[in-house]
Amino acid sequence: MAKIYSEAYFTIIAASAGSASAGFLQHRSPKLQPDPSFPLWCSAPQQLGSFYLERFLDESLLSADKDPIHSRGWCLQEWILSPRSLVYTSRTVDYHCQTHFQSIGNTLYSSMRFSNSAGRPSIYRLLGPETQQHFAFEVLRAWREILAEYTRRLVTQPSDKLIAISSVAERFRSLRKSSYYAGLWGDTLVHDVLWSTTTESSMPVTEAQAPSWSWAALNNEINLYKTPLLTSVARQADIQCDVVLTNKEIPFGQVASGRLLLKSLIVRVACKGLRDIGQRMDGWDAAEGIDGPKPILNGPSKGELSHPLCAASQDLGGEFAAKSAELSFNFWVFIGTAQFDCRNYSLIKDLWAVPLMWSTAIGGHSAEDSELIANMSFMDMFPAYGRKMWAEGLILTRNAEDQTRYHRVGRWSMEFDPLERDLMWGHPTWIDCVPEASLVVL
Repeated sequence: MAKIYSEAYFTIIAASAGSASAGFLQHRSPKLQPDPSFPLWCSAPQQLGSFYLERFLDESLLSADKDPIHSRGWCLQEWILSPRSLVYTSRTVDYHCQTHFQSIGNTLYSSMRFSNSAGRPSIYRLLGPETQQHFAFEVLRAWREILAEYTRRLVTQPSDKLIAISSVAERFRSLRKSSYYAGLWGDTLVHDVLWSTTTESSMPVTEAQAPSWSWAALNNEINLYKTPLLTSVARQADIQCDVVLTNKEIPFGQVASGRLLLKSLIVRVACKGLRDIGQRMDGWDAAEGIDGPKPILNGPSKGELSHPLCAASQDLGGEFAAKSAELSFNFWVFIGTAQFDCRNYSLIKDLWAVPLMWSTAIGGHSAEDSELIANMSFMDMFPAYGRKMWAEGLILTRNAEDQTRYHRVGRWSMEFDPLERDLMWGHPTWIDCVPEASLVVL
């Protein structure tokens, strides 16, 4: 399909059709008339001007984004890959190309999503004469925007989750020159695997769509590249990936299985209330109450739900273990905020935190790091923690049938001001004390 759409002279898109048999050549509503105007003499400067009466319009009522096509995952590829499109919306006909958008008859009714280059990612635009670094950032941003758009749509068959976007991924392969693992790219694998959901409203899927570490395992909108850049003072886990394709002739399609191979730190954790931090630990199976720990509005992205993530002081080693010995009991230590992939995952008792990238150095960035971060700031990607210590990682749970294998259930993050020395609130020196382990995530 990538070749068909990209080499077509133009594509006719039946955006208003609810199904393949619904049709799209019906009469459209008349266009909205322009605002009335009246001549008005202006004293300074001495000339005749115009006075306009502007009506109040709810832009959402003028948007074509509610047309049926925007809820279907399979239909995204024709928007992205077609060099030119004639779009039959519910109330007008639009013409789209890679550099221009025109609503026939100049009607105000149009798609807010695809009316400008920021709203409609263009992979053709990326082939322009840009610097190599800027080009790479544009590619990452375009993939992030496309993935957010795709994952807010639905596919009828769960097994189509990766196949329906495979044509777009195939085209990006020519830009990225990288391996592709069930929706994740090898050249940014540590960042890609730290994807996050926009809400925890999704429920666990009933049929395996993809490995748990892939965004394709969920039916929810996904955010990418909300993790810091790997600067010279940062460290990362050893991470590798392999997948078995369902059909080798579709290298960007469905996978039969996949493994994420990690060599990193691992520590057992639990979701606790803020009141529990620093309190005596009564055991991993202590009751949390009827509804469990309450989430807070303090997630990796503004407005997202997150959960306080705690570990046992003895398990963190170093000064945490020393304090436990002094007190003669374990206490809960806050190590970050967790964002879970699905509703009720926070109630799982067997949770493990695995850092994938972190920095416990003090002193800020090098000159090269500062330049790199400055170049990224306008891209709204890869937030910088400045002089703070930080960590980003996955939350795993053990496989019920094989306790040596794990599944992803969420991600966690933390940032810490090195001037605030409070053991109860997770000073990240514990990352240097916890032993490494080799992990397999299915």
